[in-house]
Amino acid sequence: PTTTTTTLITTPRNIVLCNNSFASSLSLLVNCTNLLGSLNISSFPTVPPSINLSRLTLITGSIFLVRVPGLVQLSLPNLAVLGDSLVIDSNPTLALATFPRLNSIFGNVSVTNNTRFAITQDFLPSSASVRGTTRVSGVASIDVVELPIFNITCVSTTSTTTTPAPAEQANDICAVRVNPPCPGYSARNSNTCTNPMPCPADSMGDTVPNGCLCGLGLAGTVTATIMQPFFNSTCTVVPCPDGAAGVPCTCQVGYSGLLGWDEDGQYYISSCSLVACPAGASGFPCQCGLFTQGSLVWSSDWQVYQGQCSAAPCPANASGFPCSCNPGFTGTLTWNNATRSYNGTCSVAPCPANASGVPCVCNDGLSGALWDPAAGAYSACSVVPCPTFSAGLPCVCDAAASGAISWSRAAQRYIGSCSVACPAGSSGSPCTCNAGFTGTLVWNASNLSYTGQCQPASCPTGGAGTPCACLPGYNGTLTWNATSQSYSGFCRLVACPLASSGLPCSCMLGYRGNVTWSSSNQSYVGSCSMVSCPARSSGTPCTCNVLTVGSLTWNVSLQNYTGACLAANCTTAAFPGVIGTHPCSCAPGYSGTPSWTLNLQAYTGCNAASCPANSTGPSVPLGCTCNASFTGSIFPSLTFPFFMGTCRPGNQTLFNLTWTVQTPGPWRSVSDYAASPTTLVVTDGTRAWASPNGQNWSSGVNIIPGVVDAGYALEFGNGIFLAVSTNTSISLLISRSTSGTVWSPVSLTGVVGTSMSNSRGTLSFANGYFFLTQSGASGYFLSTDGLSWTIGVVRGIDVPASSGFTAFASDGVRYLTASRTLNARFLSGTDPFNLVFNNTLSTTGPPVTASSSGGISYGAGRFLVALPGTTDLYWSTSGVIGTVWNRAAAPFPTLRLFYEYDRFVLFSFGDASLTAVSPDGLVWYIQQIPAPAAALSTTSPPQRAVYFQATNSIWVLRTDSNTTAAMPVG
Repeated sequence: PTTTTTTLITTPRNIVLCNNSFASSLSLLVNCTNLLGSLNISSFPTVPPSINLSRLTLITGSIFLVRVPGLVQLSLPNLAVLGDSLVIDSNPTLALATFPRLNSIFGNVSVTNNTRFAITQDFLPSSASVRGTTRVSGVASIDVVELPIFNITCVSTTSTTTTPAPAEQANDICAVRVNPPCPGYSARNSNTCTNPMPCPADSMGDTVPNGCLCGLGLAGTVTATIMQPFFNSTCTVVPCPDGAAGVPCTCQVGYSGLLGWDEDGQYYISSCSLVACPAGASGFPCQCGLFTQGSLVWSSDWQVYQGQCSAAPCPANASGFPCSCNPGFTGTLTWNNATRSYNGTCSVAPCPANASGVPCVCNDGLSGALWDPAAGAYSACSVVPCPTFSAGLPCVCDAAASGAISWSRAAQRYIGSCSVACPAGSSGSPCTCNAGFTGTLVWNASNLSYTGQCQPASCPTGGAGTPCACLPGYNGTLTWNATSQSYSGFCRLVACPLASSGLPCSCMLGYRGNVTWSSSNQSYVGSCSMVSCPARSSGTPCTCNVLTVGSLTWNVSLQNYTGACLAANCTTAAFPGVIGTHPCSCAPGYSGTPSWTLNLQAYTGCNAASCPANSTGPSVPLGCTCNASFTGSIFPSLTFPFFMGTCRPGNQTLFNLTWTVQTPGPWRSVSDYAASPTTLVVTDGTRAWASPNGQNWSSGVNIIPGVVDAGYALEFGNGIFLAVSTNTSISLLISRSTSGTVWSPVSLTGVVGTSMSNSRGTLSFANGYFFLTQSGASGYFLSTDGLSWTIGVVRGIDVPASSGFTAFASDGVRYLTASRTLNARFLSGTDPFNLVFNNTLSTTGPPVTASSSGGISYGAGRFLVALPGTTDLYWSTSGVIGTVWNRAAAPFPTLRLFYEYDRFVLFSFGDASLTAVSPDGLVWYIQQIPAPAAALSTTSPPQRAVYFQATNSIWVLRTDSNTTAAMPVG
């Protein structure tokens, strides 16, 4: 072939390369995988070309490698099957031949007369199969230990010997050396490798067999070989990073940094950074620049420049950097780099006309003498014109003008002014009407004054001031036209923010916040928020609610309400007939229903009852007196006709009004009784009977079906009869009726809680409330209908745990009851739901020592308290505990006290038939209850006294019989 590259692209029968002389640069590529014949490379007179056999995988014939000088290495890396023999013979330079994938050889293996050839484990794989014989002789070495595939046969003239054996076979046709190879060694002594090669100069380590590493700054490897120089080194210099040089690299002059070497990755770590030149220095490496003095030296240890460069001193009359002659001086300065100094001088320049000094300055009234560095000379001085109303050189104000001027040499101008006063509304020189003024001014030079005048122009709507501008609350622009002396533009009214009003806008009454006008953007900023109304007020702005008194005033500066709305009192001086706490009621002696009158801020509607027949006075509340020839008393009452008592003819007195025994009733004994205006009801503790006249009675009905001996207490109020059990052996029972004949039990589940179930005390009615007191506790309960009950709150100190209270009495304002056990201590107050437990009653007589109260009643304008078993009575018109109560006397020791219709009624403690009546609780009349045909026990007194309107009489019943008695009341 004559070309430099030849490629065999067909699949040949045989490849025979013999006795050829190829160019040394020729490359031969066998571009096929299967060779259906033999490969014969032999008898080359010169060094063979580069032969690439890497693609061959199958050769059906033999491989002949014979007498190829200069061939050092042969490799068929992918050959797997050889159909015949492998012959390698007489190749003096061949050191290595490898067939790493050749597993099947179907012929013989013959390796002879290759004096530098070393058979290693890479020659054939350990799994290779050789069908024929293997003959090896005349090789450099055989690594038998690592090549267990051979049965090496040496043919002798006398015998056949199978090796391996660590010795040479003498007198044999082949001589086999079985010594292992010695890579990295230059000699061998018998079976021992000697003379290990030292690590090459560009590496680190002691010897090649022990391993060598490329030196710092070099990359590559050092490997041991069996051929001279017995190692292979690929260590090459790694390029230095920027700013570094040497092997290993270090940062150069002018660079700082510390370079590290990564031995595993064989590269430099970190970098070198250029160091900035010190002030006054430049170049690389840095040196002191022009116009400076000093020197710089690079410190390799500190990687910095040491020394400094400072500006060279300027010659006289020069300055700057680089130096130049000062203004007013001439000359030329040059830099001498050798001496590091300036050459030349600066001389004073001559001044122009009308100037003097160094540097030159023009005389007063003239400007100029400015230094021109390029020309090296001053400019000329010229006269500066005089300001208005001045003249001369330098200028001074005219005699008719006011003011003063002076010359500033530094500024080369006049300071101050000369002026003639402008008329009002004008300014300038000459004077003209100011913006927002109209008129014409004319200058009179003869007398230095103006004629004419300037007057303010009218502002457009929404504008004000001189000149006009939009007022706060308006947006727009007004522009003054000096030519027409009028305004153009407009001002528009801006809507107020929410909850604000006025002009400018501000928060409305009842709102807090801050709304201000922003002149810059002509709009409102801020907001207003509603202020919460004070207690008992509402609306916007807030006003006192109905049923309150007082007034509220909005404080604009504090943005808050002042004043207060107070809950209206029921009673006022102007309308004394209204009493109580909310809801208000009419006082005794007044008719009507209280209602709130807004404009009066008071309750009205209670009208004083007129004095009844046979009496005289302003009204029942203010007092009525029986006329002449009439006797009796008139007292205020809460119920129609709103008074109690009567005025009788003079011969009729309380004393001769007597009790009359009535027809016996259908019951056997009495538990309690009560009366409505139309019905009298009696109970024996199980059943109830009703009568319209005290004579005719209904059939008895069980108050609660199936319950007997409940010991009911009866009371009438608010149009209903109420029955409450008092028998402590059964649970609390309550039943109600409007007729006395039909009863409805009351369910107490979830009404007042469990504590009410223990109530076994007194049932009473006072001022619209039923009161149920507990016989063994200090509590009490209230109800207006018997269905819903509320626990009353007992306040005060030393409240007894098991006192119990008597019946309640009320004058329409105050409520009063007494302890059953503790020295007549009282529970009182104006709020029936919150009463105060008070100390012992204070009296004008001996101290109260009785352990319980025989009764408390209100009538004839006073509270009356009776102590059982004694003749002691105590009374007070206010009922206030803590004030002094008055003492009175009963006609006999008392048992019980009541007030019915127009009189107090006392029952005797020792005689059940003995009673006493009094119109005022002070003067008493003893009455005897007549006995029926069968005498009655004096130890069973009447249970109570009740007024029955249907018969206009007071009724009493005996507890141990069916006896009744009645006393007419007028």
